[in-house]
Amino acid sequence: MRGLRGDHPAVESLNNTYERALVSMHKMPRIWLEYLELLVDQRLVTKVRRTFDRALVALPITQHDRVWILYLVRARARAGEAGQRADLTGQHAPQRGRGK
Repeated sequence: MRGLRGDHPAVESLNNTYERALVSMHKMPRIWLEYLELLVDQRLVTKVRRTFDRALVALPITQHDRVWILYLVRARARAGEAGQRADLTGQHAPQRGRGK
């Protein structure tokens, strides 16, 4: 699915397939992780965040560490992207104690 936009019919169909699978297999962390990785690749920020929340609610607490690992990897990547954007635009955090 790489290279296809999130609104492409094949991508929407695959997302819908995962959603249908989760109806009956919502306690299987592998399904959640594969689906989350797919959504992360699609850069659907709100849908990714909501799906992470749903996975944590659906899975037993003993499986949460698997979801959190992927969540933290995603969060660090997004933080890096934000830092790169700030560097590219020349926007930097103001320095404290200067300008008086």
